[in-house]
Amino acid sequence: MLLEIFQDDRKLATLEISSNGEVRFTAKPNKDFEEFILSRLRHGITQLRDVYNYDTSFSIIMEEPIKETNPSFPLAVRQFLERAGYKVIEKHPEAEKEIRDILADFPDDNPDRADILKRLPEMGYLEQTFLLGALKSK
Repeated sequence: MLLEIFQDDRKLATLEISSNGEVRFTAKPNKDFEEFILSRLRHGITQLRDVYNYDTSFSIIMEEPIKETNPSFPLAVRQFLERAGYKVIEKHPEAEKEIRDILADFPDDNPDRADILKRLPEMGYLEQTFLLGALKSK
């Protein structure tokens, strides 16, 4: 998973989180953010979990630590950063490249092309895959 992290529209870092829970910066991050994330990784990332109590028919949300080996760890890191107040954008370079390649065949003055290229950096994966399907069907 590739995450771009922003604060007040200022990009702080890009994190790559592997499937085995290894977290690395893909470029030189903001110094304060780097210290924050490294400290949190040393002390542990937490995730929120919804727990339903069948006896009382109540549901509670618990915050609990998550191990790097847990398959949900990348998602937990993203949610942890969002709870900490950061804007987090999940990047999918393969999908973005494919969309850009298809749009390269569109005329430069096409308003849809300009709009898509402007919004592409902040599109989520679901929106990107939907857009790819629509572009490929044309």
